[in-house]
Amino acid sequence: MTTAFPMLFARCVIALLGVVSLLWLSACEAKPREMPFSQPVTLDAPYSSRDVIWAVVPLTNESGTSLPNELAITDALVNTIREVDGLSALPTNRVINAMRALQMPGVYSPSDARNLAQTLGADAILVGSITAWNPYHPPQLGMTVALFARTDKMRMSELSRLDPLVLRQAMTDAGISVDEFRDMPVALVAGHYDAANHAVLSDVRRFATGRHDPRTSLGWEYYTKSMARYTEFVCFRIVADLLQQESQRVAPAEASNR
Repeated sequence: MTTAFPMLFARCVIALLGVVSLLWLSACEAKPREMPFSQPVTLDAPYSSRDVIWAVVPLTNESGTSLPNELAITDALVNTIREVDGLSALPTNRVINAMRALQMPGVYSPSDARNLAQTLGADAILVGSITAWNPYHPPQLGMTVALFARTDKMRMSELSRLDPLVLRQAMTDAGISVDEFRDMPVALVAGHYDAANHAVLSDVRRFATGRHDPRTSLGWEYYTKSMARYTEFVCFRIVADLLQQESQRVAPAEASNR
């Protein structure tokens, strides 16, 4: 009996160690593999100068409801512009302070936009409104924005793409001055983004790639379950559409200058 007990004890210990090893191996196999994160889609400014500054006028609310936080949505738009390679945006508070100094309750004309941009030292100014807002699932957000250029960093390409003869005729025959031409917005975007639309959801999914943890339960739908996150997506779409128009405007002149 004295020799049987140690042998039995040793066998129990060996069996226990075997069970522990099996459990450890099972836990290792059950552990989810680390999923590599994809690179998110980014935006690039089409201008040859890489220090272009935009300013954003606080958005007005034309959605039919008083619930939207106009300043929060404006800040989201500013943050999106700052993420564009080659662009920077002034803080919303600085724009508000400049409007107060100019005793400007709002930007109601191209001349207002030009004067405000000049005061801020911005190359361009963005004026817009919130046209739709619904935070309940599926969320909806609509925005209309117009981009006004002030400096040659933004305008030189636009003027050089015009035929000089056409421009001279326009200034004399039609009575359109260069200053009036410059007061026209260089880009205009109006969009209504309804998360019930499958095309919009497809865009949300592309936007979410690289911006969310794919191991979470919500996945890419993380950007449709929160109005603040959905606003980030809409601002990205708005800025992307603006830059696409700007790219089409600038490209002919950039090519001719090479």
